[in-house]
Amino acid sequence: MKKYLIVVFIFFGLLVATHSLPWGFHGHKIIAKNAIFILPQEMLVFFKTNSNRIIDASIQPDIRRYIYEDEGPNHYIDLELYGDKEDSILFMSWDEAANSIGVDSLVARGILPWAIVRTYYRLTDAFRDKNTELILRYSADLCQYISDAHVPLHTTYNYDGQYTGQEGIHRLWESLIPELSSEKYSYWVGKAEYRENIYAMVRKVILDSHSRQDSVLTFEKVVSGSIRSDQKYAFERRGRNEVKQYSKEFIELYEKELNGMVEHQLRASIKATGDLWYTSWIEAGQPDLSSLITSEKQSGNQKEVSLDSAKTTSNRARIHN
Repeated sequence: MKKYLIVVFIFFGLLVATHSLPWGFHGHKIIAKNAIFILPQEMLVFFKTNSNRIIDASIQPDIRRYIYEDEGPNHYIDLELYGDKEDSILFMSWDEAANSIGVDSLVARGILPWAIVRTYYRLTDAFRDKNTELILRYSADLCQYISDAHVPLHTTYNYDGQYTGQEGIHRLWESLIPELSSEKYSYWVGKAEYRENIYAMVRKVILDSHSRQDSVLTFEKVVSGSIRSDQKYAFERRGRNEVKQYSKEFIELYEKELNGMVEHQLRASIKATGDLWYTSWIEAGQPDLSSLITSEKQSGNQKEVSLDSAKTTSNRARIHN
């Protein structure tokens, strides 16, 4: 526990020093908050009562990445690295994929789709058992993973533009744009719906996101070519240091060139999160959650970080947030 607290303090110290919010924290919390309000009444009261815990916990998988190396691969998948299996890998269950290319190879390329499915089934079990702590824990984890799947740069080995001379684009797309523009976005996405085939849903989300990654990179180059280098960046004072940062002008031009992509993906994340929560509850037999409701005064101060993660091994330290 002492080691964990030290890591968390260092982690948040770095966030403050660099103003780097690992969506970012801001985006994940927006998604979790708004997903709650698209749930049916039978779920809404329980989720709304525990909204602070769910919203806060929605960023915990990001924190775990800095503590446990096997958490990182849960947040991404490098589709291009599958070569001739790229078109088929998302149609495979975990066992089928592991038998096809081996667990180590899967982990090395990211296991995001299987992390989503695994967490969905854990949430379903938690609903069935009416286990409040696990419902909140896996609801938050599921929100994080399905939201990550909506970020195009979580589906490619060129996750930060490091192979195309565009380092920093990851944070630009999923953190800086939402931080600047989220207040003007619309978050009503309709009511949560039952999803007949979870595997098909996850596959579609990831393929759709991957289809956008080329635009994410190309449009950044277009905007960079239309603005002077001294206008692209600005220096902001952080404590005693001056930090190089994308300028507000550049962020706005890039978002305009993306033509609403970030808002679209943020809204899609909200809808997908609500749909998965709702479908999990349905599959668990629609348990009565009213008996699980406790006051925020009793439960709101319990801010434990979930320490559960897939039992995989990886030596890769990735900036995928």
